[in-house]
Amino acid sequence: MAHPHVKKIPPLRIVLSGGGIRGVAHTGALLALKQAGMLKSVKEFCGVSAGGLIAFCLCIGYTLEQIRSLCIQFDFGEMRSLEPENIFSFFETYGLDSGERIKRLYESLLRQKGLSPSITFAELATTSPYRLRLFASDLMTIKVREFSEAKTPSVSVVTALLASSCIPCYFQPITDPETGHLLVDGGALNNFPLAFLTEDEKVFALGITFSEDHVQTESIDSMIQFFERIHACFHLPRTLNIWKQNEEKIIIIPCGHYPMWDFEASSEVKDEMIKKGYDAAAAFIKGSSQGPKRRYSVS
Repeated sequence: MAHPHVKKIPPLRIVLSGGGIRGVAHTGALLALKQAGMLKSVKEFCGVSAGGLIAFCLCIGYTLEQIRSLCIQFDFGEMRSLEPENIFSFFETYGLDSGERIKRLYESLLRQKGLSPSITFAELATTSPYRLRLFASDLMTIKVREFSEAKTPSVSVVTALLASSCIPCYFQPITDPETGHLLVDGGALNNFPLAFLTEDEKVFALGITFSEDHVQTESIDSMIQFFERIHACFHLPRTLNIWKQNEEKIIIIPCGHYPMWDFEASSEVKDEMIKKGYDAAAAFIKGSSQGPKRRYSVS
């Protein structure tokens, strides 16, 4: 039987799932947790893809209020760098987008905080109050690739973030600077990086992810929707299994019906998602989460 006080214990690490544009909702959930004093013991942020970007911003010194403003005001569609020639070189590069614009965004975020665009995980650890762990998928080994101070101290944080958010087939894969292997989005293996933690690490973790409202549909009307459905086929069974095993430590934000790759979403839509994140976390804190029936407790 679950203990009603369990969810109010401040976690040591926050784990943020991928989710494309839905990732902006993480800021709302984190704001609610902060207001409830639930972030006071956090030592580490873990993330995949969009969740990795939020974790990155927090670890390099952005406040949640600043991240929220960035999410609302920034046109994420500007991150695309599709060039006609990329279409013809797809069978050589394995991607349509070089990722140059998104790389410049990550580097700009670092510069704004007075940090080097080439900062490594070891260097970040000397300036940040938090540890950062990012995850990508290694196409050679079919295993998760962790980037952190402990595992990859000399690797550029930007390189790791690019790998973690490298949507397969859309972005050109990232070459691992240590192994030479090709890397893509960590979500290719599991979109919720709670799956990549040890059982001991999970005990003191709190995960934030998104509902899967898009599971059933009456029709597929666009290429983007087509690829979203394929993506769901790959990750959904694993995601649901992780939820079932860790219900006590997961906040599920009801954003599944928002198109994952709608990077041109309006400010109003993004603000709506952020509010949903806030409300989901507030309900979690009060013990009235709308998620599955709770059967597990933290020992």
